[in-house]
Amino acid sequence: MTLPAGQPPSPDFSNARAALRRFVDAQVIPGAAAVIATANRVLEEDVYGWADLEERIPLRHDQIYRVFSNTKLVTTCGLLLLLEKGHCRLDDPVAHYLPAFSRMRVLRKTALSLDDTEAARQPPTLRHLLTHTAGLVYAGTHPGSLLAQAYQRERILDPAIALEESIDRLAALPLLFHPGEGWEYSMATDVLGRVIEVISGARVEDFLQQTVFDPLAMRDSVFRLPPQKLPRLAGLYEPAQPDHPLKGGLTRATELESIYTTNDVRPLISPGGGLFSTTADMLQLLRALLPGEHALLRPESLELLLTSQVPASMVRYPATRPASGKTFSFGGALTVQPSSIEHPLSKGELQWGGIAGTHWWLHPTFKTVGLIMTQRHLGFWHLFSFQYKNLTYRAIEAFLT
Repeated sequence: MTLPAGQPPSPDFSNARAALRRFVDAQVIPGAAAVIATANRVLEEDVYGWADLEERIPLRHDQIYRVFSNTKLVTTCGLLLLLEKGHCRLDDPVAHYLPAFSRMRVLRKTALSLDDTEAARQPPTLRHLLTHTAGLVYAGTHPGSLLAQAYQRERILDPAIALEESIDRLAALPLLFHPGEGWEYSMATDVLGRVIEVISGARVEDFLQQTVFDPLAMRDSVFRLPPQKLPRLAGLYEPAQPDHPLKGGLTRATELESIYTTNDVRPLISPGGGLFSTTADMLQLLRALLPGEHALLRPESLELLLTSQVPASMVRYPATRPASGKTFSFGGALTVQPSSIEHPLSKGELQWGGIAGTHWWLHPTFKTVGLIMTQRHLGFWHLFSFQYKNLTYRAIEAFLT
């Protein structure tokens, strides 16, 4: 079942467009760009709202966004390209490339101190990094815990510390669980980026430029935003009432902007969350992950992205909340059983997003991709993106019947 790749008619996405605009008008999000496309045709495109609420600067088609964890899809593709050329294997131990990950320790479940550990039952591998089953964490999803305190004390992912040193510091800390025996959304992709550097002999940003950004003409995708592009960077906002995420009202996230508006003097490049990009660039990437002659990856690599790699019962986000009906591949979450806020047609899609509300999805059956871009902190898997996506599937369903 494939949507037509020729000219109109096409699905009527007006209800989805109207719903997303209502979230903007209610100031749940400052503005949004959305696109639905096949490999060679844009079916729906909309840009609405504000890049800067205070100055009333409208959102532009070429707006630049902090895509945060959308970065992980790019880095995953980079590793898969190395895999295709035989430079590594999925079950290679991480320590083969990063010796600091030899003899890893695991924090005991009853630990009251950071040195209450046991030897890891198996070494973390590249497969574990790709699937977030290596035992690593994010400090932000375990506030106040022993590991979170240790990550903060060691300044893991501090912008002032280069990636190599940050990952070496990380390797000296214990894991949350034995590799392969749990799932935890984590810094694994940042470690993967450092592995890419060792294998390729290039800085990760240069490697991704040569192998992903240049071939796909992703001209605005960078880890360091040059001064001439800074005026196109959208303002970053957060909810005025974080405990009531659907209530209108946004405030400028000035402290976060100071951290996440990069400059050339900061050493850190984050392969897990540091990319700047545009709607057009992210669309180029997603289209290149649909099967066909212009695919970025070989069919066997694309299959890895669309195949469950961990048990669905293992996936929980953030930290303790089950991700209903989701499993995980190498590139994001796979919908194996749509939830109550998802359309039945979403079964089989690959999806993920970023903490500031950027959200992408790819459906292999309909050979379509979808993308929402906004800058609303704490917007990962927010209702606005699920509602918009649900309505796009309703439009597809109506069109096909």
